[in-house]
Amino acid sequence: MNEAPDVLGFKLEDALPLLQAAGFRVIIAETAPPRGPVKGGYRVVKAVFGDKDVELIVARQGWDEPEQ
Repeated sequence: MNEAPDVLGFKLEDALPLLQAAGFRVIIAETAPPRGPVKGGYRVVKAVFGDKDVELIVARQGWDEPEQ
């Protein structure tokens, strides 16, 4: 297996192909603030690597929301 790529802060759609190409099975878990759902694309906020698996903790970046 290849070395684990550092995908912290990557957009989810950019991180997935890098990890899959390195031979990892990707598990995705979403986190969100307690104030409720946020719109926007997903970013990787944490990556927990196992031998053949990686769990990505992702959160929406919220930049697409209008300011209130």
